[in-house]
Amino acid sequence: MSASIGYEQQIAPDTSITSDAGWCLWFVQEVYHVPHLYRSAWEAYIATTLKHPERIMPDASVPVFFEHWGTYGNPPTYGNWGHVVAYIPGLGYLSAPGVGDGQKVLETLEAVEECFNCKYVGWSEDLCSVKIISKKEDIMSSQDLADETTIRLGWNIGLGDNATQADIDNAIANKLTVEGVLRMIMNSDKHAQLLKDQQIGYQLRKNGLKTLAKGIYEIK
Repeated sequence: MSASIGYEQQIAPDTSITSDAGWCLWFVQEVYHVPHLYRSAWEAYIATTLKHPERIMPDASVPVFFEHWGTYGNPPTYGNWGHVVAYIPGLGYLSAPGVGDGQKVLETLEAVEECFNCKYVGWSEDLCSVKIISKKEDIMSSQDLADETTIRLGWNIGLGDNATQADIDNAIANKLTVEGVLRMIMNSDKHAQLLKDQQIGYQLRKNGLKTLAKGIYEIK
C-alpha cells in the first residue's frame, strides 16, 4: 500500500544495479546515484533528515531502512549495522542479495524482515544528503489529512489504540473526512473535533504555513 500524499521523484532509481551479498548500503547508494557515505546502513539511516516510521510507502521510490544486528567489518564488530533496500512502486523492495551476487526483489516489508533477519524502522525522503523525493504540494486540504498521517499522529499521542490496520485501510480507501477518521478512532464527536484541531495545527506548523484549505482553518 502507498500513502495518499503525493510525491515527485527527484532521483530516479536505477533498477539494473547488482552487488555482492552484504553490500546493501553500497547497492542502494548506486540505485539512487548518491555519494558513498557512512560505514553502515544504520549510520546512513541516522543521518537522514526526513524520516517516516509508518509502514505505508509513498507513491514514489525511496530508501527503506531496517534494524539489523550482527558481526561485520574489519576487525569484526558486533552491533546494529542496519539494512537498507529501495522501494520501487509496482515492483517491491529491491535489495542486495542475501548470498552470492546480483539483486533480490521482495514483495513486502515482512518478507524483507524474514529474509534478512531485520526489523523495519522507516523510509526516508533523503539519502546521503540528497533529496530522493519531494512533496508535490505544501498546502494540504482537510480531506488530505484523512490518511495514514492523521491516524499515526493519533497513535503517537496515545489516542489511536483502538484503530486496526483494517480501519486504516478502510479510511484511506473511502477517503473519509478528518472528522470521520478521528471519530472512528475516538468514538466521540467531542474528542474527534479536539484531535482534528490539534492535527491541523500540527500540519500547518510542520509545513511552515498559516492557512489550510483557505477559509477553513487559520493560525492567527
